[in-house]
Amino acid sequence: MRKKQKNLLHQIITSPFTLLAISLYLGVSLYNGLSGNEDSLGSVGAFLGSFMIRMLGVSAWGIPLLLGYVAVKQIKQSKVNNRDKYRLPSLLILSTILLGSKVSGGLVGNSLWEVAASSLGEVPSFIAFGALLMFFAAPSSSKKFLSDANLFFRGTLKPSQLKDEKQNGVQRDGPDNWGPDPQLSPELNMPIKEHSPSEEVNKPADDTVKPKFTGMGPKPSTDNVEDIDKLRPVSNQWGGDLPKLEFLESYETTVEDQEEIRDSAGRLDGAFRQYQIKAKVEETLVAPMVLTHLVETRGSTKISEIERHLSDVSRYMGLPENAVRLNLDMEGKEGKLAIEVPLSIRRKVGLLELMQSEISQKSHARLPLRLGLNTMGATICEDLAEMPHLLVAGSTGSGKSIALNSMLVSLLFNCSPEKLRLVLIDPKMVEFSHFRGLPHLHGDVITESDEAIDSLNGLTDIMDHRYRLLNQSGFRNIAEYNEAENNGGGMPHVVVVIDELADLLMVEGKIAEEPIVRLAQKARAAGIHLIMATQRPTADVITGLIKTNVPARLAFRVSSNVDSRVILNQKGAESLQGKGDALFLNPAAKGLERLQSPMVSLEEIERVTGFWKSFC
Repeated sequence: MRKKQKNLLHQIITSPFTLLAISLYLGVSLYNGLSGNEDSLGSVGAFLGSFMIRMLGVSAWGIPLLLGYVAVKQIKQSKVNNRDKYRLPSLLILSTILLGSKVSGGLVGNSLWEVAASSLGEVPSFIAFGALLMFFAAPSSSKKFLSDANLFFRGTLKPSQLKDEKQNGVQRDGPDNWGPDPQLSPELNMPIKEHSPSEEVNKPADDTVKPKFTGMGPKPSTDNVEDIDKLRPVSNQWGGDLPKLEFLESYETTVEDQEEIRDSAGRLDGAFRQYQIKAKVEETLVAPMVLTHLVETRGSTKISEIERHLSDVSRYMGLPENAVRLNLDMEGKEGKLAIEVPLSIRRKVGLLELMQSEISQKSHARLPLRLGLNTMGATICEDLAEMPHLLVAGSTGSGKSIALNSMLVSLLFNCSPEKLRLVLIDPKMVEFSHFRGLPHLHGDVITESDEAIDSLNGLTDIMDHRYRLLNQSGFRNIAEYNEAENNGGGMPHVVVVIDELADLLMVEGKIAEEPIVRLAQKARAAGIHLIMATQRPTADVITGLIKTNVPARLAFRVSSNVDSRVILNQKGAESLQGKGDALFLNPAAKGLERLQSPMVSLEEIERVTGFWKSFC
């Protein structure tokens, strides 16, 4: 009973209407404090108002205004932006100091201004505090403020005038955007721009701008379901062509070294005898990175006994302490123990080898990711549309960035811009630079954290819009919708690739985590998929919400078994050999699968991206 009373009291205190009442009370108190009137609120209200005026001066009016703003936002059931939580108080403090220069900032403002003026001088202090005031008054950052100002002045120009300027070679500063399209719904007027370097703007007869098809379409009408037909794109300008396999390089397949295979199996049997483990090697499988010895145990030998001596076995075989790995869930070899020993000379696996494999050619995946070759030499080709998201982790030099490039190239080999849109977020600024200019891209490669947040929030709006569209048209997911729109229409899949999740979360925190978690939870049926990579797989980066909603994981070598448990929920990634050696946790399969990620050179990436850029 007492707990319920406390909860009720807490709800009353934190209610937006209570906050609004406090705001009005303080406003009237300030008025009474200035006028000396004690009739309306009594001596307490007049004292409170005069005290705020004496301490803060004219800027004291900012307190009721700030509280009223927060109350109105909560009444409208919209959250106060996290930036506003420090931006609005900063504006109040800075305005108090600036008013102190005119002896109108109260005791606090006048004192702070005297300290600043005596230390820096009056003019430098006024310039510094004025610049800070403009910075915090900007929407999100000074960069975005200048960009918005540029768009405001450019908004006086018509799109047809901009087209003439482009044709005449006139260049203007700022992004190639004319502001919100009046024919698009509010959800789609988002900061992600359609990237089309050679795009021309056609002006219809009714002087309205013809909207570009983005695959996300305008908000569907609730009056007529046939309006969905208007969402179909123009004819395929790519002509149905896809990149050729000749763009990829082939790597020599080395002949299996039978002597090394026999020597490795013999040393492993010798280690078993040395540590009195009743087991023997029966069969050896050769993979690009490891030899997998299938071991048969004898008598009452326990698995825990073998696990306890793995580091001793590694040293006996002349390998690093954690080089030998025990695999208990090898697909197709159930009931047998598999001990993986690294090869002395590993062979390179190219993306061409995976593309030419029978598994890849027979795959009907909508978003095929050719991840690599497993320990049995089979190609791992997964459909990102079914995963539906992927989490990648690995320390520096483990092959994580090359794996991301190979995934993107794998997607570009099968998907035209009508079927796939890419949003690339690269806080490190260099990893995705060679993908700039692709017709698949929405805007440019995103390198700033505030732009990344805007894009992620815009994608959540697009996700909500797509669900409204699916609900209206009677389909459960994007696949069913696109099958019905089989005459060139439908919506493209959207793949968001974040190269360094830890850096984004470190800068933005919960502001970045909220849209990421929301997309991971709901975006599968809407055709929006996430590929997130980090070199710091710690619990504060890969949070419980992210792990729960992203079951597919690809782990390269990490520094410790603690990091391995965060990404894979078990140890093992710390014993990998690096350079593309990885463990894949597939939610549709049992256990972990070890694989060698394909190698993609910069020349191969330039050939594939150059093919698509030639259409721009």
